[in-house]
Amino acid sequence: MSELPTIRLITALDRELAAATLVQVEAVLNGRATIANGAREQACDLAISIGGDGTVIGAARDLVDESIPILGVNCGRLGFLAPFDATSLANHADAVVVCKPPCRSQSVLSITLDRADGSSLVDKAVNDAVLHAGEPWRMLELALTIEGVEGPVLRGDGLVVASATGSTGHSLSAGGPILAPETAALVLTPIAPQSLAFRPIVAPIEAGLQILVCRCNSGTAMVLDGQVRHQLHEGDRISIGRHAHDALFVQRPDEPWWRILQDRMRWAIPPRLRDEGLSN
Repeated sequence: MSELPTIRLITALDRELAAATLVQVEAVLNGRATIANGAREQACDLAISIGGDGTVIGAARDLVDESIPILGVNCGRLGFLAPFDATSLANHADAVVVCKPPCRSQSVLSITLDRADGSSLVDKAVNDAVLHAGEPWRMLELALTIEGVEGPVLRGDGLVVASATGSTGHSLSAGGPILAPETAALVLTPIAPQSLAFRPIVAPIEAGLQILVCRCNSGTAMVLDGQVRHQLHEGDRISIGRHAHDALFVQRPDEPWWRILQDRMRWAIPPRLRDEGLSN
């Protein structure tokens, strides 16, 4: 008999369906796995995130340095990063509830903030780092350096620096491109730039992006993954590269990423034509 995997359950109990889904997931795991009961010091083979995409991102932030694969069970609205529900988990349990489940490796951003006062901090972003103007909402001025080459000064409401994972999030809403999740790159997407010529750009994740805060507001901040906020001040310098570990996500065997992109994000869905039932 094969060894049973040890699984950590991470549940967004603020979700209305999460408690009921948790019961269903535990039923699927019964006899198939050992549940770690939330003990963070206990080693595990797999983490199951029960909630929405934010729950998956939070789990990835916590577990990326332990190289623990994350399986997302959706109780939220979109579920782009949580492709399973209780039924599909039961249907594919033999393939994914195992000690070494098949998973996809996705790069994570390393963030270093060197402050003007000489202090510094290191953090990470699974999805994105969003620099926003904040109150009183005057324009930011951010000087960019890429691969050691001084670039333009962005004047606008902010900047989204996204990983491939985060390219379908805030960056996409601001006009950025979609990257396949395995792409080792980062996306720079300006938010309401003053210059019409300042377009989104994709750069290698090892490009050595640096951002100098030249002008900001009292409320200017950098928000990581929509979950962690760092206040910014003039003279602060942000360096963004590739984190030492990638995030590992378990995929549904019957639902490739390209299918999820079409079905859940409605990518490339054509307009309805008159002969296809569009009313006058």
